[in-house]
Amino acid sequence: MKHTENNGLIKRVADRHGVDGDAVLGGIREAVAAAQKSENSEARAFWASIPKDASELDVVLRITELLRVG
Repeated sequence: MKHTENNGLIKRVADRHGVDGDAVLGGIREAVAAAQKSENSEARAFWASIPKDASELDVVLRITELLRVG
């Protein structure tokens, strides 16, 4: 993920959990890395579809999309 200008959603999540934005982004990166290694081929395909140079906002939008479908 590449860094984007102040992402309001990242900031809101960070504020809600009493951490900084870097902690939220680190958690997202860890979750994506774990999902890309999942035994579930559909999960791997979904996360593999996110380009490595995707912006943080793009990744958050993909997560939001996943939550709406699930």
